[in-house]
Order: sequence, then C-alpha cells, then structure tokens
Amino acid sequence: GRLDPATGVVTRLGPTGFGTLSGLVFDPTFRTLYTITRVQVPPALLALDPTTGQGTVIVQTNLPTQARSLAFTADGRLVTGGSDGNLYQVDPVTGAATLLGPSGVEEVSGMSLRVFPQR
Repeated sequence: GRLDPATGVVTRLGPTGFGTLSGLVFDPTFRTLYTITRVQVPPALLALDPTTGQGTVIVQTNLPTQARSLAFTADGRLVTGGSDGNLYQVDPVTGAATLLGPSGVEEVSGMSLRVFPQR
C-alpha cells in the first residue's frame, strides 16, 4: 500500500500477482522497488510497480534457502537473510547468490540499514 505521511492513511495499490513476499527495498540508482518471493526455493527477485503493486520477475536466484528479508548495504550491495540463518549477497542482474556468512541468529527476518558516519 501507499502511506500518506501527513494523514497516516494507507491506500491499497493492488495485487502483486505473487504469494508471500519478503522484504521491500528501493534502489534509487535504478529507481526500482524490489521484493523477493518468500516460500519458494530458490526465490525470485521481483520489481514492484509503485502505482499498481503488480510484481514482475527480474531474475530467478540460486539461493539454497527461503528468503526472509532484503536490504541494500551502504555500498549498494543487495543482501538477503535466509531461513537458514545465513546472509547472502544477491546479484540483481544474474540472480547469483554469494554466501556472506552466518548471521548469528536462527532466521534473519526484517533487515534494515542505517549508515553511521565515520569518526
């Protein structure tokens, strides 16, 4: 949906055309709103139309697990948290997933990024 920050009213955009999705992240460079399918293995990376909500498959990933979250790092890498507790970098063009390592928790869900200034 679309949230009006002034009124707090949420307007439903419409169906994505897909089942359960994980993560929602905006790429300002390519002006793309990304999400990833949650249940299927391997998951597919989707672009969402911000006007209608309709999803379009950009690429099928080769993740060996279900995706639970999605975020961009400060240097522009797309990262997902897996249901296996690992973090993976995903190439949004090829779908290739690279294991970054264990997160230290059982399942990674609901990632976000905050960039701290260097001291």
